[in-house]
Amino acid sequence: YGHGTRTSDAGANPHGNDLEVYTLGGQVGYQGIHASVNWTHNESIAAADKPVDSIVSDISYQWGSYLASLSYSYTWADKGNVLDSEYTSGEDLKDNHILGANFTYTLAPGLNTYAEVIYEKQNFRQGGDFENANMITGVILGF
Repeated sequence: YGHGTRTSDAGANPHGNDLEVYTLGGQVGYQGIHASVNWTHNESIAAADKPVDSIVSDISYQWGSYLASLSYSYTWADKGNVLDSEYTSGEDLKDNHILGANFTYTLAPGLNTYAEVIYEKQNFRQGGDFENANMITGVILGF
C-alpha cells in the first residue's frame, strides 16, 4: 500500500494533483508459477484534472531455462478527462486495455532472448477508438 502527496506547482503540474496516488498490490509464487496484481488510483494527473485508475496483473511460469508469461492491464478515466488520442479522432478516454504474452529463453546467466506480443485497445467517449498490436524480439544482457 502506498499514498502520494498533493502538490501545488502551477508550472509542469497545473492541476496540482499528479502525486496524489494510492496503490495496492500483491504477488504469490510457488514452484515456478508466479502471479501478481496491482491497483493504482491517481486522484488526477498532470494532463487531466480527473481520476485515473489502473489494474495490472500477470501470471508466469518458469521451467529450466524457459519463462512464459501473460499480462493484462486495464485503465479507466472519469468522463471529461481531456485525454485524447494522438492517432485517431478519439476524445475523452473511457478505458484502455493492454494484453501481453512473453516467452523468454536464458542462453547463459545474464543473457536472455525473448519474443513478446502486445495488443492495445483504447476506447473513447467520442470519435474513433485506437487499436494496435506489436511483436517485439530481442536480447537482454544483464550484469
